[in-house]
Amino acid sequence: MGYFEYAWSLFFVKDKFKTKLLIDPELDQPILSHDEIGFVIVLPEPALHQEEQTISFLGYQFPEGPKGKLQAVELFKACVFHLSAHVAISDSEVYSEWEKQKDIRIAKFSESLVEDDRVNEYISARHPDKLREIAFANSLAFTRSRSLRRIWNPATRVMTALLMQLNVGLTKGDVRTEEWRTINGVTGSLGQLKTTSSELLASRHLNSDNARVEVADEIYNALECYGPILEVPALPHTEKLSHCSLFPRYRVQPDDGAGEIFSKSLATLGEASAANMQHRLEEKAVEAEAFQVYNSWVNEKAREKKTLDRYEELVLATRFKSIAFPGEDYTEYLRARAETKSETRRLISSLMVGFDALDEDPRKLFG
Repeated sequence: MGYFEYAWSLFFVKDKFKTKLLIDPELDQPILSHDEIGFVIVLPEPALHQEEQTISFLGYQFPEGPKGKLQAVELFKACVFHLSAHVAISDSEVYSEWEKQKDIRIAKFSESLVEDDRVNEYISARHPDKLREIAFANSLAFTRSRSLRRIWNPATRVMTALLMQLNVGLTKGDVRTEEWRTINGVTGSLGQLKTTSSELLASRHLNSDNARVEVADEIYNALECYGPILEVPALPHTEKLSHCSLFPRYRVQPDDGAGEIFSKSLATLGEASAANMQHRLEEKAVEAEAFQVYNSWVNEKAREKKTLDRYEELVLATRFKSIAFPGEDYTEYLRARAETKSETRRLISSLMVGFDALDEDPRKLFG
């Protein structure tokens, strides 16, 4: 089982017809978009660097040991849980009219804050056992991020502080007094929306469209006054909004993603039993699952390399620079099969008639 199959096994809503899931080893951050039918999710894939004995994923470098393997798989799970929750409850069409005539970068960030906050609330209410991976990813991002003192653009500084305050409950450095007012105001508005969302989740209803747009508009107006936007930040394990240099490449240490920052993020997400969650992160069952996924992926890559090596000499005689296995797109296959269902049935029927004629028992022709 590679990461593609593993991602599907983790999804909250397993509708392979409406949701297109792709894996792209070249990406350094997940992508969330839409097509005419549903969501399109493109996930990065970890890469193994044997010479350096490291595993790289989302701009992190993990040591190629038991702890590093566990951390890489837990971070992958956090990606899947976050994006899967978007599939379950998010709808970008809610903001389509509102974002017209607005700075699209500020608008997208405002929408992202609202939807990501709802995603965290959804996971906390429906899948609280998944919060440990989210908190782990949040604490890694906090450790990796630049200090607010080193972010010179006011708008980007406030955006980054908001991200950390809402996901970790901490900020990495101080901001100006007026910027704190903005952060507290946005946090308060999102807190009120969270209360509304909690009530709707408890009653099995997810529709709070008007309230979401109103809060997004408040965030937009609060950020617009800080001048031009140079970068739109997003946590590395969440969907990419634009180019962002606020999370430089980082070599993960064994103790990263744990301790006080992990506990604070869990509390911010709504989980009080941080000590129990930290213990569960180190359970043997969790470790065994991570090692199984990692080893299956390594074996899969080894088989692919062995197959491609057989064709290496043949490729040299062609104009192809290289060959590779195409990316899996099972959703497109399901959609194509549905669109050609009647034609396929008629073709199969015709083939069966022809096959019966060829396979006719000759004794029947002579009685």
